[in-house]
Amino acid sequence: MPEGALGVARDNTGIAAGVTSSPGPDGPVWIASYMKSGNTWMRLMMMHLLKPHEESWTPDQQITVGTGPLPRSDIERASFIDTSLLSADEQDLLRPLLCDAEAREQPERCFFKTHDAYRFNRDGAPIHGSAPRQAALYLVRDPRDIAISLATFWNWSRERTVAFMNNPEGDLQGIPRHFSRQIFQKTLDWSAHIASWLEQDRVPTLPIRYEDLRAAPGHWLARALDFLEIRASTAEIDRAVQLTDFKRLKREEEAHGFSERFKPEIPFFRRGETGEGRALLDPELLASIERVHAPMMARLGYSAATGTGPP
Repeated sequence: MPEGALGVARDNTGIAAGVTSSPGPDGPVWIASYMKSGNTWMRLMMMHLLKPHEESWTPDQQITVGTGPLPRSDIERASFIDTSLLSADEQDLLRPLLCDAEAREQPERCFFKTHDAYRFNRDGAPIHGSAPRQAALYLVRDPRDIAISLATFWNWSRERTVAFMNNPEGDLQGIPRHFSRQIFQKTLDWSAHIASWLEQDRVPTLPIRYEDLRAAPGHWLARALDFLEIRASTAEIDRAVQLTDFKRLKREEEAHGFSERFKPEIPFFRRGETGEGRALLDPELLASIERVHAPMMARLGYSAATGTGPP
């Protein structure tokens, strides 16, 4: 894929994603993605870069960059509201208030993780809040590879996982049970999730393909930092990349576990390879993904394996 295909300007694929204005040096940053697209990996890179004292961090500890106002327990302590009594619409009314309040209270520039689509509540407010000078790093990944990784991670069949990824009404409420501890999050389907972030014009957004990040992590980390107007030396970037090398993370997880596992017996850092979906998915599942998501796959440079999707 050409260097600029997910960059600042519209290219010949027609993608209109990227920087819509300078995000500024102090607003909250969203690290956003569909599930299993490199979100946690980017959070770890940012943690080791912004908080170098975390070098002794092991995967059984909380990641200290890229949290978010999602845990029900935190919300209930702050608001004295039993969130289990609220509908999804009512929870969405709380979201902007929670996001903006947390951004105001952070003594430093805050980073939030989100798997939610960029969307609006019934009052017309963006659920990610309206704090000034927001910015987003948006991670995208080949949906066929996501299907393999997500099925393993959630301990689902590949058929069920592909059906979820193709569901335009997809949400994470209790799927899997881990998300019951968080307030309502709507993912839509894979294509709609991406479009919701890349086509909105409120939050300047830098899209980063997982495949490109795997191939050149230092380059894309530097691109992200430049977009966010964060200064870092080449040595600091190299150090963050070294500390988040996938094989290293996998070894550390094997030794210590990982705080964000859904099931103790299922590793979080599995293989992280690119292209395995094309090789491992059954032909009918490949065809289903490529048929439903053909326009977005073409837009992002993901070629078809079955002839039912983009050339």
